[in-house]
Amino acid sequence: MAKSNSFFGLRRGSTKSLTFAVNDGMQITKDRVTQVKNPRSKAQMAQRCLLKTISLAYSSMKSILDHSFEGVTYGALSMRHFQSINFNLVRAARFTTAKTIGYAKYGDSTPNLGQYVIAQGSLSQPNFQAFTIGVQGSGISIAVSDVTTVADFATKLGIGLGELITICTQIQSTKNAVAFAWIRFTLPNDAAANVSDIKVESNLSVEASFVNGVSAVVSVADFGTDTAKGALYTAIRSKYGANGWMRSKAVLNLVTGTLTYEDEYKEALHTYPTGEEYPLNGSDASGNGGGGGGIEYYTIAASADMEGYNVVGPAKVVAGTEAAFHLTKTSGGQFEKCDWMVDGQKKGTTNSPEQEFKFTPTANCTLVAQISEGII
Repeated sequence: MAKSNSFFGLRRGSTKSLTFAVNDGMQITKDRVTQVKNPRSKAQMAQRCLLKTISLAYSSMKSILDHSFEGVTYGALSMRHFQSINFNLVRAARFTTAKTIGYAKYGDSTPNLGQYVIAQGSLSQPNFQAFTIGVQGSGISIAVSDVTTVADFATKLGIGLGELITICTQIQSTKNAVAFAWIRFTLPNDAAANVSDIKVESNLSVEASFVNGVSAVVSVADFGTDTAKGALYTAIRSKYGANGWMRSKAVLNLVTGTLTYEDEYKEALHTYPTGEEYPLNGSDASGNGGGGGGIEYYTIAASADMEGYNVVGPAKVVAGTEAAFHLTKTSGGQFEKCDWMVDGQKKGTTNSPEQEFKFTPTANCTLVAQISEGII
């Protein structure tokens, strides 16, 4: 792969042998990949499970996530930021006792519950304890009681006049389907104004009331909720400053009740097809996996972070026993080095694809080959 500033301007597309792309204003030129291998290895499918989980979460909350990170350009860069800050969270949650993420099965097109970071910024977080939140009927209720003026409301929540506060929630139905709802309260600048002057809006059907405070009930059409299951929620402060919109950090947390994470990691992972035959697990006779083809569960997931490289290691890795790994190179540029990362920490470097990296794994660790290529 090569980087350059082209005399002819920035180009995109492919020729017979080269592919041109643009990244952060820089021209990227690399060998065109004409034969894409898709071995569907266990490590590859494990990575796809995590990425699919995050992608479905983003798609379901896109109306908020594409502009909720202070200082990050709206749209595609905000999507990449959400994926980046939540990938390690989703990976780490695979083996925790307290479940915080529902993982995507092969073929899923709808999201599961997840305690994601959905906003970041320089504003302090609002006072969550000021809200009374509950699951009821076909939606969720939100209330701030014992306030009569806008100043009362702002003080109780720990926010300023003229600010916006947006409640974001994932609601779980009786059939474990998940809906995303946001409710925005826009405060006037007049401290003495009555709370009825607060503007209440939502992406779904909402009914607001201003008796002894401010309350809102959001309903999801054809969506029966189970009050025992609860919901996830958080609140985002928004304020327009000298350099643009400012946000507060927001993480989805449990409101009340017990959440059912429909798909745990191992359960979801077993649904991804591999290139190996597991007839007893439902794979087809062609060796193409499918039908719950059965990714066997190992103590380690190993993958390369760049296309054109595969990680090669033992068929099964045992915790506490030294194992050796190396790379195979099918395409790409001039190999420079590979940093071997175990659970996010660098454990070694190799200077050629064939050079072995050896380490003693712990149970359920993750190995990632971070590959660097030189300029052609």
